[in-house]
Amino acid sequence: MKKVVFSFLFSALFILAPIEVLAEKVITHCMQGDKSYTVDLLKLALNTQKYVYELERNDWFCSEKRKLKSVFERDIKIIWAGASVELEEKLIPVRIPIFKGLTSYRVLLIRRSEQVKFSKIQTLSDFKLLSLGQAEDWVDTKIFRASGIRVVTSHSFEVLPKMLSHGRFDAFPRGIQQAWNDAQQFSNLGLEVEQELAFHYRLPSYFYLSPDSADLAKTLEKGLEALIASGEFDRFFYSHPLIIEGLRNFNIKQRRVFELPNPFLPTKVPTEREELWLNF
Repeated sequence: MKKVVFSFLFSALFILAPIEVLAEKVITHCMQGDKSYTVDLLKLALNTQKYVYELERNDWFCSEKRKLKSVFERDIKIIWAGASVELEEKLIPVRIPIFKGLTSYRVLLIRRSEQVKFSKIQTLSDFKLLSLGQAEDWVDTKIFRASGIRVVTSHSFEVLPKMLSHGRFDAFPRGIQQAWNDAQQFSNLGLEVEQELAFHYRLPSYFYLSPDSADLAKTLEKGLEALIASGEFDRFFYSHPLIIEGLRNFNIKQRRVFELPNPFLPTKVPTEREELWLNF
């Protein structure tokens, strides 16, 4: 009888053990709206380390209102976001700019046929007569407000294009890798990308991991460094449709670029590593 019980317990442990190990490899995330750029980069980096994993997105935790709270509370393992002191204090940053610093530039989604209004803007003081729309929790919101620009906020990204269309604010700043895709996605709302202006403030975007994911963060950092060393990171970046479209349409030399300070930038941004940054 003892032999039967022992055999049963041994078999049960043998069956359950692999399930427990697999559960540890599930990576929950909140990445969307970028035509898989961040997800594909995450996969490339982990694959260089032969890391066995399963990616899982849980929409319940991924609204703009819930996302940061979810990763703080460990319901989500990984997000990407603009670098900020607040995030670095609460999460584990992987300090490699995943868009090579491209997120330091912002162009504007505006209502179609209102380009003339923006063409008249020559200085930052002129622009302060207008208002912008942003998500409440984005560090960009703090950056614009710190420069005296009026910002109307929402807890939901999806609502912002509708608010712009309905006249709640004058423009919606978007990253170079986002703006033209957004204009297509929300074309039914009568939106387009403004043609003559841009904002610039130092704001790299990082992968941020939950406080209990230190080992995963180290593995991801090693993977990204391997991609950089091999040249694969740049090949991926410059061949991605979002980046190709954004760089082709940006035309920085034809834009009036307003420089803004970023008082919320962490001190450990790797500005000395030229290979990590895009130069226009």
